[in-house]
Amino acid sequence: MDFPRAGHGVCSAPAKGDGESWPRAPCGKFLWQADLLDSRRGAILIRLVSELTGTDLALWVARAQKLNVVRDGDQSNGLWIVYFPNGFCSSFGEHGYRPDLNWEHGGPLIEKYEIGFGILQGIAPKDETDIVRWRCCGWHARVLAGADGGPRKEGATPLIAAMRALVASVYGKNVPDEVAP
Repeated sequence: MDFPRAGHGVCSAPAKGDGESWPRAPCGKFLWQADLLDSRRGAILIRLVSELTGTDLALWVARAQKLNVVRDGDQSNGLWIVYFPNGFCSSFGEHGYRPDLNWEHGGPLIEKYEIGFGILQGIAPKDETDIVRWRCCGWHARVLAGADGGPRKEGATPLIAAMRALVASVYGKNVPDEVAP
């Protein structure tokens, strides 16, 4: 799904459909005000890939790999199940498929998609020696394969940053925030 690109200055938002229009917003922060849309009207809500965490991130990593992902049970309390080509299936729970937490799941994806990552550094508070020290503030990653590679994404751990980079390389900055796949 393509979303409008922000320009410079101030953007006019489209009308909501019932005669009222969205407030004007600086273009750098304008995302169609999608977080304010009411899903009962059939609007598609979006989420930033840079904000995906936990099982949501694992779900989108599975989708980025084009794995079969289905909901087992009803929409409110059913589990998401991912089916792998080798016949194995797993849920996205704490002990299930979690490429953002488990190196056995995420490590092979880093190799397969040629994801590079590095440390985000910051200056640590000075101690009594008054020596400036660097500390790790997080991680950044991007898919290196392909003509342009992929966008750089950040995370608290190397796996989170790498999995966000994988999702962003397939879907861009945003993914639909939907109830069903």
